[in-house]
Amino acid sequence: RRPPRSTRKESSAASDVYKRQIKTPTLVVHGKRDQIFNWKQAKRIVDSLTGQATLALDEDGVHCCHNHAFQYRTYMIDWLSKVL
Repeated sequence: RRPPRSTRKESSAASDVYKRQIKTPTLVVHGKRDQIFNWKQAKRIVDSLTGQATLALDEDGVHCCHNHAFQYRTYMIDWLSKVL
């Protein structure tokens, strides 16, 4: 089911804001089993931040990948050490 047209426009507008305001490398960690936000939104955010964003998408992950916390906290530390 597709969201109403106005919601899709807002998502596009939000992507434009991401492009203009976020100027630093960005890590997005998301689980496909997230009941709060659809994983496709995380992908849209990363796609809108061309060349400066990394998506860590977990097939079995819930919101913020809390069910794989150790794995992703470690991944975040490794990512930060490489990027900063």
